[in-house]
Formats: sequence, C-alpha cells, structure tokens
Amino acid sequence: MSAKNTICGHFTNRIYGERAEAMTEQYLPDQSNIRSICQKCIRARGIALPAGYADLGGLARCSCCAEIADCRDPDVLRRYAEAGIPPSVAFYSFPLLRHPLSGDKLHMSSIEAFILAATGGDVDD
Repeated sequence: MSAKNTICGHFTNRIYGERAEAMTEQYLPDQSNIRSICQKCIRARGIALPAGYADLGGLARCSCCAEIADCRDPDVLRRYAEAGIPPSVAFYSFPLLRHPLSGDKLHMSSIEAFILAATGGDVDD
C-alpha cells in the first residue's frame, strides 16, 4: 500500500510532496524486524498470536504498511504467554508495544525485566 492511499499519507504528501513515498519506504522492514503490526497485516501475513492475547495492543505505526492503526506486537505477546502472565494482568500492568505511537520506545530486554520483576525472578542477572 502506498502512502497516497491512506489519510495520513494524504497529509504527508501535501506537506512533503514527492518525498512522501520515500519517507514511507523506511518503515517497511523485513520479516524479522516487525515490532508493531496492524490487524490487516496480521491477517495478510498469517501471523498467529497467542490465544487470549490477540486483543492486547495499542495505537502505533504498523511495521508492514506504515499506517497508524491499532497494532499488536507478536514477540511481546508470545513472551507474556510463555511466562504465564494472564492477559488481564498484561493489559493493566505491562507495556503491550515496544514502539507505541506515544510514549517511550522499549527494547525486548526491558520487557524481560518487567516479566522477571513480576514473576519474582532476579533482575540482576
């Protein structure tokens, strides 16, 4: 999908003109660099989210199509499921995206520290 097909792309195109298409290319990563992905791209790519965690997400720029939408972070959600953190606890107590639209960007090591602190693990390792 090109930037011209989205509302945000329309305004970006008005501001930046011909450079708008080049700007969105930087947001199209390879498969290993997906941090936030919208529902449309999840269905298109066939990405499986852990059962019960599929509704956990937030507003972010999709790593695949560069649209601002309600996105999920598959790696974070899988990690919460593996750690045995219930979806309701994850929703209220943990960050759901590493790259939200507003707020600080997190690394996976920060997510691991949150999990270790919540499960009683030693965070000094």
